Amino acid sequence: MDDDDDDPGTYVTSLSFSSTEGGHSILAIGKNNGQITLWSLFDEGARFESQQPDAVACLAFKPVPTRRASERFGIMVLTEELLVGDDHGTVYYYATEWLNNFQVDLHGWNGSMSLLAKISIHTQQICGLFWSPDGEYFASGANDNLCCLFEVKEILAPRETSETRGARGRKSTEPSSTSPGEQNRVLNIDEGRLKQKWAHSAAIKAIAFCPWQRGLIATGGGSNDRAIHFYHTFSGACLATIDVQAQVTSLIWSTSRREIAATFGYAQPDHP
Repeated sequence: MDDDDDDPGTYVTSLSFSSTEGGHSILAIGKNNGQITLWSLFDEGARFESQQPDAVACLAFKPVPTRRASERFGIMVLTEELLVGDDHGTVYYYATEWLNNFQVDLHGWNGSMSLLAKISIHTQQICGLFWSPDGEYFASGANDNLCCLFEVKEILAPRETSETRGARGRKSTEPSSTSPGEQNRVLNIDEGRLKQKWAHSAAIKAIAFCPWQRGLIATGGGSNDRAIHFYHTFSGACLATIDVQAQVTSLIWSTSRREIAATFGYAQPDHP
């Protein structure tokens, strides 16, 4: 681990585990100094470290693995994809090719952590990042009072706005890719690739995709919003709003019943 672990001003801001189906048990750790560390429960220590330009606010691994071309072997492999949100409102999209310990010993290669896209739409700290159960969509909530919905195939579609990054396996002041070989193409994503955008009256931390009704998403606003909103992801229409008279801090759909659970924070904007 890094020497910054001994700094009393450095602390963990977010955690996320990789998909169950992938079987690698990768834990992503984000810190307020911008450091991201990836390590598996099957390893003795950290395997990848990436230094972001700003403090890490949120992390979210995709709930299912994705088949992509290997960074080294030229074949299709399963990768784990990770979203990283920072204090300035930027979201980074990484793909991680993770070899098991036998493969690492056999090939003398740890795998790769590659930056695929940089999403610059929000203007303030990212408060929440959430995936749909099938991994085809993800949503971001931020302190700019916006919830943004993205479709993965649209985000990762090549465009002329791509830039080339050559960071490989080293720390830098820019988000780094630790994969060897040829340079990555990092896609710069702007508002033109948004699927939907929903304005609230406060920051959005609580977001949840419905597991039994495709196209249904719930969001919860802060202490100036104090409501749970239900949206149709395909049309963007607001289907219902429940005034809960308090800050909504998290939302969880039941997987077996047509129910949603919510937790609440402060009821008034001028809380201590």
